[in-house]
Amino acid sequence: MTKFQFSRILAICSLCLAAVGLSSCLITHQQLYEQSFSCDGVWIEQPDTIYQTNGKNYVRGVRAQFVYERNHSYIGLKEGIIGPSEWKWEKVSGSEGELVYKEVDDRGYFKKDSAWVSLDLRNFRTKKREYPVPSLYVDKNKRHLTSRAFYGLPGAALCFIPDIAGSVVMWTAYGTGMVIQGIVLVPVSHHQQQIVTNFGEKPVVE
Repeated sequence: MTKFQFSRILAICSLCLAAVGLSSCLITHQQLYEQSFSCDGVWIEQPDTIYQTNGKNYVRGVRAQFVYERNHSYIGLKEGIIGPSEWKWEKVSGSEGELVYKEVDDRGYFKKDSAWVSLDLRNFRTKKREYPVPSLYVDKNKRHLTSRAFYGLPGAALCFIPDIAGSVVMWTAYGTGMVIQGIVLVPVSHHQQQIVTNFGEKPVVE
């Protein structure tokens, strides 16, 4: 195997890996499925604030419903394998319920086995939390069907096969294009490197 042949094989393999790494999976079915459910959770409007009363410290939140969403109906292999994920929990507008509190220590860390409870805090002081907590907590074990399940679940079932088929077509088309590009461009590049223009020495005119 010549050096040129080896370089062309290496280029084609690199292009194939790039095709796999940059191609995407269609996940419309998963989006519809996730929209069919919501989870119980707590929304913390002021995660950097501690409420102090009777010698104890608390973080305040409000009970709400959350859904798992993303902005795009496709997921790249880089996102799926390396990350970061574009899925995120979003609070359902208008789902806010009762105010709840969770006990923390003096530095703002949640105490072991502390739970979100309803308290009547009338006389309290506030201070800034040294280590801000996340703005939401979701209990994934408490999932509920939403009104969107009426179309979400049937839609997820209907979109599953088209999503898989579309993903395969995308991989095949993108990978084939990259391989063809490698086959065409590498020889051209190699040929150009072989062309060396030598103007020689300028003749002396006497």
